Amino acid sequence: MMEKGLSRRNFLAGAAADIVGVAGAGMLASCGTPRKADEGQSADSGQTEAAALKEPTSTRDADIVIVGSGAAGCLAAYEAAKLGVDKVLVVTKSGNATNSNFNAITGAYAVETEGTKSIGQDYSLVDMYQRMISFAHWTVNAKLLRDCVMLLPENITILQEMGAETAILGDRYNAGFTCVHGFVTTDKGIPVEQALTGMGVELLYDAPTTHILMQDDKAVGIQCEQGKDVINVNAKAVLACTGGYMANEEMLKQVYGNMTLCNMGSEKNTGDGQRMVLEAGGVEDRIHGLGMNDIYGMNAKSTISVFSMRIPSCSSPSMAVCWSTPTASAS
Repeated sequence: MMEKGLSRRNFLAGAAADIVGVAGAGMLASCGTPRKADEGQSADSGQTEAAALKEPTSTRDADIVIVGSGAAGCLAAYEAAKLGVDKVLVVTKSGNATNSNFNAITGAYAVETEGTKSIGQDYSLVDMYQRMISFAHWTVNAKLLRDCVMLLPENITILQEMGAETAILGDRYNAGFTCVHGFVTTDKGIPVEQALTGMGVELLYDAPTTHILMQDDKAVGIQCEQGKDVINVNAKAVLACTGGYMANEEMLKQVYGNMTLCNMGSEKNTGDGQRMVLEAGGVEDRIHGLGMNDIYGMNAKSTISVFSMRIPSCSSPSMAVCWSTPTASAS
């Protein structure tokens, strides 16, 4: 059961305290003084010096500007609009609603959903949290992980409401209980986009963000570039919901050494969000982690990707049990 006092509303409101230290994943309502470009970035992260701010060719206003249109960005936009925020703007380097890891990913991990309840699943969110934190050997932000786990069932419900159908796949990760909800809807980014725009959210595509704008130690907006247009977006709050840095070979080498790592995500995951948050005064987490491919055994010679796999649509209603065994990949 979700813990008393924890809701999406106070979780979003408390994001600055809980998430701002995790570069690229938090709300910057008030941060420390940003680093100057000539000071460079963290040696541990492999970051390079940031380009200087440019003179804007246009300026616009928003109540909340969200950087990134993946799952985190879309759900943050949904929640902000649901809470009655008038001007919610999602700024993204993606070209359209289908150009993100969120659109391509095959499933989500959760219990205490309508689907797991329908099959008599009695494992709880606390059980899930305990398994996850033990698996990580308590090296991650335990409070943040717990808060996120408690919100998982509602995430599934929200995606269902926006038109991204899911089906129960079973225990894909040998967790000992049914937990994987596979996405049945092909190109689920499209119905999610339609739902968000229907709520008044605006999405600005092909507009990579280059800087978080700071004033008196507070984030007051972002600068992005769309073609030749340099846009300053003034905002009351900034949420950095960007991807990782698996497509940045320099950062990978700096953090993990000389090993071959296969990027299973978007080629747009170049660590820009991490650089911007650090530039704005954010604190880099001491733990860097890799999401290992435990299903398909991807390697440098593989010709398929987990993102190319599609789950057959069920003829039964949403959240129905649809047991599916993925086809084995070539090694």
